[in-house]
Amino acid sequence: MNLITGSNGSCAHYLKVELGEWAGMARPECDMRSIGAVEDFVADALPDVIYHLAADADVRDSFDNPQGVFDNNTVSTINLFEACRFAQIKPVIVICSTSEVYGNPGAWPIQEGFYTDRQTNPYAVSKRAQESIAKFYEGCYGFPVVITRAFGYVNPRRANLSLTSFARQIVKIERGEQQELTHGNLDSVRTFCDVRDVAKAYVKAAAHPGQTFNIGSEEPVSIKQCLEILVSYAQAEILTRQDEALMRPLDVTNIIPDCSKFRAATGWEPKIPLKDSLRWLLEQCRST
Repeated sequence: MNLITGSNGSCAHYLKVELGEWAGMARPECDMRSIGAVEDFVADALPDVIYHLAADADVRDSFDNPQGVFDNNTVSTINLFEACRFAQIKPVIVICSTSEVYGNPGAWPIQEGFYTDRQTNPYAVSKRAQESIAKFYEGCYGFPVVITRAFGYVNPRRANLSLTSFARQIVKIERGEQQELTHGNLDSVRTFCDVRDVAKAYVKAAAHPGQTFNIGSEEPVSIKQCLEILVSYAQAEILTRQDEALMRPLDVTNIIPDCSKFRAATGWEPKIPLKDSLRWLLEQCRST
């Protein structure tokens, strides 16, 4: 049985589709900050594979609520491993981490062995801690752990991503509900992969315990270029304005992965071109 933590979350929806069958763990069904609740759920499900997606993943908000984000993301991870220990099971646990753990590396493409203790936001600090917790349980108790570090992706269900925010604002302008599109830093250069391709990657990663993998596109593009593509698909004139409130206190750029290790291990490649993914993003936002 597959178990998805954070099963009500934005990425989990596409992972459910990819898996076809699943068991979910999410509030209000299970508060992962409660060890008793997690123990009960794990004991009932007895999963073979756990995809640990549950996290507070709002990077900008983490600057305003660092303790809440850190506590949520680390306590939920400890409780998950402890619940498995209590149930005397050792499922494969896929820790769905993030490229944010690399901080601002200054060189690229980024390989899995790159390490920095200078993360650039509290969310990244919490995810680095989450990885460390998983490696402890792997080394101390023999849990089969896979760590995946997803780089930028296109996901219409996650409102706090910049590209999703752009698309939703475009739809509001098309409907006459908003006058202009506001944005933060457009100069950051990243890579973006479709969330449906990322879901496929998570499933493939589960077959390789003991490994850490970068997952994402390897073709760099600026946030500005992505916005320009979305605007080109708009059905109305789009005026844009930078909003200082949307700027991070500390930002990163040139976050470009080397995914050759994952490709060699699994044969995975992103299949959906960025322009098609952005068109889909806008269509999904129009349909809601």
